[in-house]
Amino acid sequence: MNYWYQYALLDGRELLTYHWTPEATDSAQRLYPHLHVGFGLLDAQGLFMPGTFSKLPIPTARVSLESIVRFAIEELGVAPIPRNWNERLLRGEAALS
Repeated sequence: MNYWYQYALLDGRELLTYHWTPEATDSAQRLYPHLHVGFGLLDAQGLFMPGTFSKLPIPTARVSLESIVRFAIEELGVAPIPRNWNERLLRGEAALS
């Protein structure tokens, strides 16, 4: 199992990307779940690690697709398509428990 979830602006600039590739064979890839904070949120001229912080793999726990969708709806204001979106997400989360 692995995942690659990403929030990006319409112009393609990365905001947040969650990775988990436990079976990666490339030594540059991290085998643990992690997050990248993209250039869309960071100023390239930032005070801390300018231009490179977005490349750091910030460790996280495993992240479910349901939690990514919930964050988009509840925190980013993305309009859900099905009316019963919360019920569907709860059902999916329960199946993973």
